[in-house]
Amino acid sequence: FKMSWSRVQFDREEIVACENIGTLDITVSRSGNLDQSSFVGVSIREMSAKKGVDFVASTSKQVQFNPGEARATWQLTIVDEGVLEPNKKLRLTLIDPVNTILGDNRKLRVVIINAEN
Repeated sequence: FKMSWSRVQFDREEIVACENIGTLDITVSRSGNLDQSSFVGVSIREMSAKKGVDFVASTSKQVQFNPGEARATWQLTIVDEGVLEPNKKLRLTLIDPVNTILGDNRKLRVVIINAEN
């Protein structure tokens, strides 16, 4: 008997986005055994960016991969406040994998650049 898992991780370590982008699609990739559905949670850590002020998280707390899927997206809405302010940051972390394991790139820093700068 041999177990063969898939591995999920972010495509990169950092995304830089202008605050007037609207919705930011964040890609999570999966490699290895893609025969089963798998899920992974997304945790948000506010840094200088604040939830409800600078960004609105997806209502979905998990990213779902159907059988055969190697990529999935999770959405973050960036709020354009229309005021001059410094760039803001937050960190996303993949957590609570189901039918998969976490890859090395499980954290993603999001830098929001002010559109008025």
